[in-house]
Amino acid sequence: MLALGAAGCRRAEDHAYSRRSTVVVPYPYGHHALSPWEDETPKFLMFLPLVGRDARGNLEGRLADRWEHSADYREWTYRLRSDVRWHDGVPVTARDIEFTAALTRRMVDSSVGDLGLVTVVDERTVKIRHSAEGEPAWWAVYYPKHLLQGLDLATWHDWDYWRQPVGNGPYRFVRYQPGTMMELEANPDYYRGKPRIERVVLRFFTQRNTLTELLAGAVDVLPDANATEIPTIAADPRFRVYQGYQGFSHNAIYWRNDHPLFRDRRVRLALTLAINRRELAGVLNFPVNLPIFDGPYTVDQIRRGDLPEALPYDPVRAKRLLDEAEWRIVDGDGIRQRDGRPFRFSALTAGQVTQPAVYVQGQLRSIGVAMDIQPFEGGGLVRERMLSRDFEAAFMVFQPRPQ
Repeated sequence: MLALGAAGCRRAEDHAYSRRSTVVVPYPYGHHALSPWEDETPKFLMFLPLVGRDARGNLEGRLADRWEHSADYREWTYRLRSDVRWHDGVPVTARDIEFTAALTRRMVDSSVGDLGLVTVVDERTVKIRHSAEGEPAWWAVYYPKHLLQGLDLATWHDWDYWRQPVGNGPYRFVRYQPGTMMELEANPDYYRGKPRIERVVLRFFTQRNTLTELLAGAVDVLPDANATEIPTIAADPRFRVYQGYQGFSHNAIYWRNDHPLFRDRRVRLALTLAINRRELAGVLNFPVNLPIFDGPYTVDQIRRGDLPEALPYDPVRAKRLLDEAEWRIVDGDGIRQRDGRPFRFSALTAGQVTQPAVYVQGQLRSIGVAMDIQPFEGGGLVRERMLSRDFEAAFMVFQPRPQ
């Protein structure tokens, strides 16, 4: 989530730049803000990936203007644009792609993901082979071989390059103040045209309250706002809240379908109908248009809007289905029974999914189903229990396939 403040909320004479043409963004990582060590979104201000995504989430070219993949989606071939240059005027070539893949593997190993095996076909064409199927490498950016190839890798963390980087993207480096800020300016030679915002300032911080800074006018943008902060920001007329969908993972409830309680499809359907998932999203301060799913899906389905309509909240039908499955309330405790067995089960949870689990617990109790919450310290422990089939139900993230 992103909250963008109106320009002019702080006096221009307080700074060496005009607030009407500058956006100030709080950022915690100091001079490594644009390096693979941090691997964060601001890198796209100065560096380009091979492909990116448009406003609707569809792939579009950046360094590459054409690409294709093998039948197994593991090998991707990219044809580079001929009109992209580094900010010092040197053309970007396939050698920069090859160099960066080798460089980042040696600098930060696997923390930047699978960059693949790069083969240079010619100065404008590369093939990248990945260890598993996937989509184009839209998150990886690339660095200039002609400036970095002779530097000592043992000291890469302290290279001056990170304090005055040379990129190939929409913004160019202007100045750096240690522990304070890095200033960038719009690149007039950017192949997509000069950006309308003249300057971007990354203001470094450690333990400061960034919401307080936003409200005070010290910064203009609050990236990745906490859900609890959204109501405060949205209520202030100076700000606008933007909600983005990334599609990497989502909270999900897993029923162990071969468990005696959940074998009957009517039971699983009833449990879904009994949960007001739209209300739950509101309780958690999630966007009102948050996608809701009833089963596995792919990232591309989300981007295309190609999803079946989710089941509605219908507790009356849920109760009827449980009655049909012979789970009935027979005594005063309100818990359904069948063959003398109460409908009671444990759900594994960890971290942030514990709060929605408490909400779901109350909803299921209203239809006569008792769910006990079994919290764990980390999601890894829950996943281990799920993989070993040592669970009845679990609240865990779901990670969709790309295609």
